[in-house]
Amino acid sequence: MDKELLKSLQSYYICLVKIINKWNTIKKNTEKAIANLRNSCQQLRCVTSEEVDNANICKIEFMRDKLIFKINLGIEEEIEQIDKAIKSLGVLNSELKSKLNNLETTRAKVSTDDPKIIQIIEGTPRRAKLSLLLEWAMISQEYYQQLYQDINERLKSIKRNDEKTVLLLISAFEENQESKTQIERILVFTKFLIEETI
Repeated sequence: MDKELLKSLQSYYICLVKIINKWNTIKKNTEKAIANLRNSCQQLRCVTSEEVDNANICKIEFMRDKLIFKINLGIEEEIEQIDKAIKSLGVLNSELKSKLNNLETTRAKVSTDDPKIIQIIEGTPRRAKLSLLLEWAMISQEYYQQLYQDINERLKSIKRNDEKTVLLLISAFEENQESKTQIERILVFTKFLIEETI
């Protein structure tokens, strides 16, 4: 049972490293799409504003409508690209949640009277106490779940004519520095557990 618990812990933290790496990749890959989305929304606001009603472009038959249509297509493409990236983060979050549930189930089966388990409960110089490892697992899973939900909600609330909604999406991608530092510390303290041969 002690090996099963250690494997569950290790599996969770390996998955956490995977989600952190994927999150960093997604964040980097969506920066351009978000910038393009912001620019396209700004272009749409300019083209549809009353200020350009008498501009030369509006005098050409259907030109304004064609331009609006093309900008809207670009906005849809950027939203689709961002949504695809966010969905992949959602899949990873589900995997992380599953690993946490498995860890909690395994922990519930463990008897604290077993001498082999006492070393896991009390920790070693290379591995933190079980209570800390479980607490860190819950903190990290909740953090990435909340990050995913915030970004997903902001993407769904995008209004093409309201720049504030795009700025809210941009801000949702910005990680809370305190929480990010806490996650980095968790990785430092679980490094040996991740590399441990069980």
